[in-house]
Amino acid sequence: MKKRYIIFFWIVFLLFLSIYFPGFSRLQQLKEEKKDLAKQVEHLRLQNKLLKEQISKMETDPVYVEGVARENMKRTRKGEIVYKIQQEVKIKK
Repeated sequence: MKKRYIIFFWIVFLLFLSIYFPGFSRLQQLKEEKKDLAKQVEHLRLQNKLLKEQISKMETDPVYVEGVARENMKRTRKGEIVYKIQQEVKIKK
């Protein structure tokens, strides 16, 4: 009689484990995905904030616009001469 209860207990336990474990592991996987997505959202929010600040500067600050044009578009003022300086790279042996 006692042996039947032990066998019955193990069957119920294994059945419960086989039903519970896949759901539990999927839950853990979804929690990890949620953490990763939260990090991505925070990164995108920061990037969005920086871009909004840049747009605001572009709309209001002509000196900033000139700096961006000079740096990104290689623009110069009329009559300016641009000198390009190349540095030597020394390789140590």
